[in-house]
Amino acid sequence: MLSARRPHLAFTIIASLLVALGLSLAPAPAHAVTAADCVAGEYFDGAACVDAPAGSFTAVNGATSATLCVAGLYQDETGQTSCKSAPAGSYVDQAGATSATLCAAGSYQGSSGSTSCTPTVAGYFAAEGATATTACAVGTYQPNPAQGSCISAPAGQFVASTGSTTVSSCAAGTFQANAGQSSCTPAPAGSIVASTGAAAATLCAAGSYQPEAGKTTCLTAPAGRYAAEGASAATVCAAGTYQPDAGKGSCIQAPAGSFVAATGSIASTLCTVGTYQPSAGQASCIDAPAGSFVAKTGSLSVSQCKAGTYQNAKGASTCLNAGAGYFVAKAGATARVACATAVGTTATSCPVAAEPGVASDDVQDIEPAPVTTPDMQQAEATPADPLQCLPGTWSETGLSTAPGGCVEAEPGYAVVAAGATNQTECAPGTFTQQAGASSCRPAPVGTFVPSAGSSKAYVCDEALGLGATTCPGYVSPAIITVWVISGVLVLGGAGAGFWLYRRSIAPGPIRGPEKQIP
Repeated sequence: MLSARRPHLAFTIIASLLVALGLSLAPAPAHAVTAADCVAGEYFDGAACVDAPAGSFTAVNGATSATLCVAGLYQDETGQTSCKSAPAGSYVDQAGATSATLCAAGSYQGSSGSTSCTPTVAGYFAAEGATATTACAVGTYQPNPAQGSCISAPAGQFVASTGSTTVSSCAAGTFQANAGQSSCTPAPAGSIVASTGAAAATLCAAGSYQPEAGKTTCLTAPAGRYAAEGASAATVCAAGTYQPDAGKGSCIQAPAGSFVAATGSIASTLCTVGTYQPSAGQASCIDAPAGSFVAKTGSLSVSQCKAGTYQNAKGASTCLNAGAGYFVAKAGATARVACATAVGTTATSCPVAAEPGVASDDVQDIEPAPVTTPDMQQAEATPADPLQCLPGTWSETGLSTAPGGCVEAEPGYAVVAAGATNQTECAPGTFTQQAGASSCRPAPVGTFVPSAGSSKAYVCDEALGLGATTCPGYVSPAIITVWVISGVLVLGGAGAGFWLYRRSIAPGPIRGPEKQIP
């Protein structure tokens, strides 16, 4: 280091340069360099004054050696008169240091000039170069000392306070789905947590429920009620359904032929006699309509009253006989008809005798009375759908819901069974006089019906037995028509032949073959 206060040194240097260049100055007396010439920050090495190296210092003038920085201090420059203190968060653990060392993660130092760092205790952490220790936040913990970070509480566990050294498991009835949390969540209504340390709640299974939060078990749905998966309450079975057992996830529909009128029922009830139910899951039964009956409990359909019987009230379990002096011609009747000549108590017709002196081609009106029915006994008839057209009527679909509804069979036709989609023509020997017949009636004794689809019976004294189709001496209109046509053809042919004959013998020129005129 050069200084204005040391001219002798400058002179010495200049003189040396001149000698090297082969030059010389005028002789002068020599200038000796000593330790006394060295200032603070330098020391005399025996030949000259030199700077104190990094990691050392000289505090006074005339030093003959540099002094090393002690532990806790350092010096990163040369020619210095003092050392620097290690700042907070760092340390110097040996003499002659040229730099300070940061405290490692997991340790800290709050003071300057320190020779070491302090390790953190459990529940705390410190990053590299920390000047203080930091408590673990809620949701984290640290069971070990000298750590640079804290550990997040895993799912199913929690840490409620700062500076914790341990983690806690969620209690039964609670859960925690996320890591690093300070508390657990109660299981919602409709779910449970049966064990500790759970990361999720479990839905109550079908047939069980839980109305409260934070529970460990589900409740069983009682009979008459049900619970779907995850239910918070047991639901009463609706009308038309029932449930006889506890712990079920659904209710049972009342079978066809039965009903359930009240909610929360544990059993279904069979339809009583006089009522029926064709569908499942119903809250009531249907009364048998007038003209029909239901004789058994638990029925799915009604039975029509057969011809000779009737029923004028709904909800009946039997039909009423026509009674003496009355008749009922069709099945499904709702009333009886007075007839003085009716025979027995279940008459199906009212006989009318042919009047004397009536010609065989005259028509005798006779009251209709079906003689062919599905069942001639007072036993239960074939069950019928309430929407089906009754015997004696029909529609395109066989149901009353068809466009135009059910149509009565025309005179000369009959509809025997319910639900028919067409009417049937009465065969020869049988007839119907009125619309809506459920069967064709055979021609009474002394009458006959020669063709199908007839609405009339013809008087014939010689006709024997029921259902006669012809009468001696009777010629059908069809045969008469054939005869007339044949006669016309025969007579026409004979006339034409006679005319040709007469023409051929008549006088006059006879036409020959035509000739071509040139």
